[in-house]
Amino acid sequence: MSKDLVFYSHPWTRGRGVHVFLEELGVPYAYRTIDIAGGEHKEAEYLSINPMGKLPTLQHGDLIITESAAIYAYLADRFAPGRYAPLLEDPARAKYLRALFFSAGTLEYALFDRFLGRTVEGERARMAIGYGALDTTLEALELLIGEGPYVLGEQLSAADFALGAQLEWTVMAKVTELGPKALALREKMRERESFQRAKEAGRALLAELQSAR
Repeated sequence: MSKDLVFYSHPWTRGRGVHVFLEELGVPYAYRTIDIAGGEHKEAEYLSINPMGKLPTLQHGDLIITESAAIYAYLADRFAPGRYAPLLEDPARAKYLRALFFSAGTLEYALFDRFLGRTVEGERARMAIGYGALDTTLEALELLIGEGPYVLGEQLSAADFALGAQLEWTVMAKVTELGPKALALREKMRERESFQRAKEAGRALLAELQSAR
């Protein structure tokens, strides 16, 4: 059934990290580039797949999975149970899930507020938002990574790919300074062959889009 995997994305979106994970898994998939500059993500055909008009989206046969964290989780459990995602009975799954959804929720929220220049004033306001303060979030990230090299120690998981994508964007966009453990994890993920393959594929996909215009 893996041959029925269709990945709707664009190299400039959050799909970059999922693209790396697909390459890591080594399962057959079709990359369907959505031209966001041309507004294709807001056209009826794509909205019938993802009504939010957001990227990425994964289609597996008749199944549709949206939201990056959900896609990471689905791929890991479906194609590499116990390898990139601890099994249900494994106590390590608790930290794995925490890291995976920390990346997509708390961490991304905090980083994007900083990127967009949004500030939160007052203790009550900080209590109301999902992360409180960026400094606290980054400190929590350092604790989450722990001794490394990965979130689960020596075991690489989908959570590392999710975090790696966030950290890569943070550095490239010069959002904020990261702690030493976060930087070390980013470098560790960049060293993987899957990262390089996805990076080269992304360049080729962008070139195809440009030539088609």
